[in-house]
Amino acid sequence: MHARVTPAPDGSATVEDLESTNGTFVNQNELEGPARLDPGDHLLVGVSVLELRTQQDIRSRASAVIQIPPALAMAEREPTYVNPEVRSANLAPAPPAPGPSGDVAHPTVDRYLDVKVRKRAQLAPLAVLTLVAIALILYFSLK
Repeated sequence: MHARVTPAPDGSATVEDLESTNGTFVNQNELEGPARLDPGDHLLVGVSVLELRTQQDIRSRASAVIQIPPALAMAEREPTYVNPEVRSANLAPAPPAPGPSGDVAHPTVDRYLDVKVRKRAQLAPLAVLTLVAIALILYFSLK
């Protein structure tokens, strides 16, 4: 339960955030308490934008889906965050082989990680060691 929307007889509605993690927004303003929604207002819940519409709005334009303006549309392109060797290896995966107990072995998640995440994962032990060393130096110097 993210938000509560209560319709009103005059065609408006009242919306209130139910202490959601990401918040609830009306016309790009985060809710601090109950707020009134009028026809044409946009309610952002999670990653969905809902528009309050009247019967007349629905008759004139059945769908409220907003298309991407041609000036903002981009051509589809290859992702740059995945190692090309990993991507080509995953295009034609080999069937999983049964393990010693007869179960099908699952591939490791590591090969699906992008290059940046892999590099950060390799540096993590060095970062932890550095933090421990700094903590020890501070501890003994202040003692």
